[in-house]
Amino acid sequence: MRIVLDAMGGDRAPRSLVEGALLARTRCPAEIVLAGDESTLRPLFADLLKSRPEAAVSGGVSIVHAPEVVGMDEAGPAALRKKKASSLAVAMGLLAAGEADAVVSAGNSAAVVAHAKHHLGLVPGLRRPVLAVVIPTLRGNALLLDAGAHVEAKGIHLAQSAVLADAYLRLKDGLTRPRIALLNIGEEASKGPKVVRGAYGLLERTTLHFIGNVEAHQVLEGTTDAVVCDGFSGNNLLKFLEGVAEFLRRSAAIEPCLEPASGGSPSSNPWKEWAERMAARELGGAPLLGVLKPVVIAHGRSEAPSIANAVGEAFLSASSDLFRRMAEDCEQSRILSELKHQHAVYALERLKQTWRFGQKS
Repeated sequence: MRIVLDAMGGDRAPRSLVEGALLARTRCPAEIVLAGDESTLRPLFADLLKSRPEAAVSGGVSIVHAPEVVGMDEAGPAALRKKKASSLAVAMGLLAAGEADAVVSAGNSAAVVAHAKHHLGLVPGLRRPVLAVVIPTLRGNALLLDAGAHVEAKGIHLAQSAVLADAYLRLKDGLTRPRIALLNIGEEASKGPKVVRGAYGLLERTTLHFIGNVEAHQVLEGTTDAVVCDGFSGNNLLKFLEGVAEFLRRSAAIEPCLEPASGGSPSSNPWKEWAERMAARELGGAPLLGVLKPVVIAHGRSEAPSIANAVGEAFLSASSDLFRRMAEDCEQSRILSELKHQHAVYALERLKQTWRFGQKS
């Protein structure tokens, strides 16, 4: 098992990436390949290895030279065209060629998405991948997608995201019929922007366990297993929840709120527990669902423990063959092809209504 780490991607690259690789090597049996500028990585690796000599076992951590770096502010498609020898391009190339089993990057997420689509391809019938993150709720967890792979979406994109969520939750978490909901400003089907209403119309005709719309304040109640939205809304919701968790951890709000007379335990404050679970969620990476091979995106400001956890996530996905199984599941279910057909029918109907085709003057 070989996992390639984009060693030059992220706000704290390359030091935190190399530290994370060495830490990960002490936890999982995968070989870790650092893709990046060898003249920078080799002396840094040698220096950091002194603190973790156990990571130097045969086949532990190696370096593949990649002289270029994709900046955090670069446009993804432009980086794909212009920087063929970037650490990200080299990492994805190794995965595409079958010389690696997964890629982890804390770099520019738009560039990661562009490179993954180009090098790895998408599930047949899928228009684009989505970033999926786990949100702790009062009753377990909820999968939030898209968490930032694409800031805008059409109704068909949201509907396809629901298909990915269903497959992921069944195959990875063992849920029989995951509850799927759309993030909206109201529960009624008529509420919200045209994009969300369009997705609602598509999803209610599928065999998915689509439970309708949920509002933002309902996400943490745990009434749904997956919350589907565009990347702009999802990323903002995610960052807001991260801010709330940080507020709870740093303020008096996390102190025990139960009086002794109530019989409650001082350690049973559910919001403190939620904040701690939210903090633990940040220590890792998020899978890019919809591509054909495992790609995990870590937070740009990730430090060594988070990088190590992201490598662990990639290792589990690769060892369980999750991404290939998801692709097969989506093909066999035929929901993606049915959505494509239904979307085309809707588009034709809207065109007829707009231009009043078939109506007598």
